Amino acid sequence: MKNRTLIVSLLFFLLTACAATPKSGIEVSGATVRLLSGEMPAAGYMSIQNNGSTADRLVGVTSDDAQHMMLHQSSVDANGVASMKMVMSIDVPAGQQVELKPGGFHIVLAGLKAGLKAGDVVTLHLQFEQAGTIDVQAQVTSQ
Repeated sequence: MKNRTLIVSLLFFLLTACAATPKSGIEVSGATVRLLSGEMPAAGYMSIQNNGSTADRLVGVTSDDAQHMMLHQSSVDANGVASMKMVMSIDVPAGQQVELKPGGFHIVLAGLKAGLKAGDVVTLHLQFEQAGTIDVQAQVTSQ
């Protein structure tokens, strides 16, 4: 009887430990959606940490709260001219963290659901090349 209880306890411990660690190694934190003024689309920001031993790539994003979502990169050239361009993916190297933030990589959310306001929470479905889809809760903020 003692052996059976011990075996059941060990199995429970192993299952719990495995469930706590994402199989892909991708962890997302600090997700926010910033509402911009007027009819401008919103911007999505977050940190993506790849704790795995294999590089991955963010290849798309969807949400029930936006009609269109695109990956973008902002940059400033040597003459101080700022630009923004759509990118097809964002690399997330093994063992590294990528920041989606103002002035760099970010997500553009266009055609927002009516009535979306600061304080709301939206679900973003991040599509990774290796890890598959990871759902993230993002806090809506104003400028």
